[in-house]
Formats: sequence, structure tokens, C-alpha cells
Amino acid sequence: MCPSHIYPRDTGRMQALKAPLLILVAVVGCAPAFTTVPNDDWQAVAPARRATVDKAYDGHVAQLQQELRAANAAVAAAPKAHAMTPSVKPAAVVAPGDDWAVAMQRYEHDKTAARTQIDAASVAWQEAVVQYQRERIVWIERELDEARAQHELDRANTINRMLDESDVYETAGYRGQLAQFQTTRFEAEHRVDAARTALQRAAGQMTAAKETYATLVRTGPMAPTSQDDRLQLEAFAPTTRYERSRHHDAQYLTAPAQRHIATR
Repeated sequence: MCPSHIYPRDTGRMQALKAPLLILVAVVGCAPAFTTVPNDDWQAVAPARRATVDKAYDGHVAQLQQELRAANAAVAAAPKAHAMTPSVKPAAVVAPGDDWAVAMQRYEHDKTAARTQIDAASVAWQEAVVQYQRERIVWIERELDEARAQHELDRANTINRMLDESDVYETAGYRGQLAQFQTTRFEAEHRVDAARTALQRAAGQMTAAKETYATLVRTGPMAPTSQDDRLQLEAFAPTTRYERSRHHDAQYLTAPAQRHIATR
């Protein structure tokens, strides 16, 4: 079994605080358990000071627990992501030369592909929502651990401040414990940031897929172009006497007089 650790503190007024500060040691892996300020040490502090420290901690914990319940509820309410298999109708037989039927067939194929893209993007977005909320749950749990460690350090600092200048209450162990919990909280926070970025990306891809489908529906099928020269309009050529009279060069009963500029 791993040995326990005792944090020493100076003599003086602290002789009244007989309970030693112990760090409990876990048997498995010799990992140190959470360290708390001994109750006898804490009770030596004036009630008003104790109430101020404990009230601030209780309020912070209540806020974090509310956020934790909201995150758990969001995960429970999230729709289950499942891939959708679109129904594909068999392609109709198109008569040779029926360009409109070919255009409609191509249009329906594009719409089906766009709907499939929407379904895939929606599934990815739902998965990103759930992953983001799960990462937030872990992050809030690590914040609760950090808040607890910070509370114990605040208690130790409060005890230390009430002592005479010649007495010192050992707080190094509590600062080290807080640093360990801050490290895990920072790691959880980074994972939340990455999950948020993935969620924003998934939302953008889903929006783009829906816009693609909406554009197809608004524009409709593209009209086919014929390659048959017989359907092309010939160049217009006047054939009647009236048409010829309106398309040849201007004629006058008398030739227009030439304009001359008078000179001196």
C-alpha cells in the first residue's frame, strides 16, 4: 500500500488546530484521493467568513449543475441519427428522339441525388449535435471538479489569513490539486471547441444541400435543344411586292437636292 502524505505546518497559534491535514491515498494505482480541509481547521474560522466562502461556492455549483441538466436533456431529446434510403423509381423507357422525356429523366435524377445529399447532411448534423452536447457534459463535470478544488483552496487561504504573521497554514497541496483539475478542464474545453466547429461545419453543409435542391425545384428541367436543321428558321427574305418595297433602298420621285453650304 502506498504511504499517506502529511502536510506540515508551523507551530504557534496553529497548535489549537490539532487535526492533521491528511491526503487520502487510493489503493488502486496509488492515485491520491481528493483533499479537503479538515473540518476542525475550518470550524476555527469565524462563521461569517465561512458563510461567505461557502455561499459563493454553492452558488457556482448550482449554476453548473443547471447547465449539466440542460446538456443531459439536450442529448436525451436529440433525434436518433439514422441513414435514410431514398426510394428510387425505375427509369421509364424513353422513346428514341424524345428529348423532353430525356430532359425530365435527367431532372428527376438530379432531384433524387439532391435529396440524398440532404439526408446525408442531416444525419451528419444530428450526430454533430449529440457529440457537441456530450462534450459539454464532460466539460461541465470537469468544471464541477475544478470548482470543488478551488473551494478547498479558498478555505485553506481563509484559514491562513486569520493566523498571526508567525503562523502559516500549508496551502501548496491545495494549489497543486487545483492545477491538476484545471488541466483536465482545459482538455475538455478544447474538445468542446472542436465539437462546436464540427457542428457549425455540418450545419453549413446541410444548408448548402437544401439550397441546391431548392434551386433545382425553382428552375425546373432544362429545355432540350434540337439538332434538326429542319426546325431552324431560315433567314427572312421579302417575297411580296409590299415587303420588297419596304426592304430595298430608299427611292424618291425626284432626286434629293444636294445641300450646299453658302460661302462668302
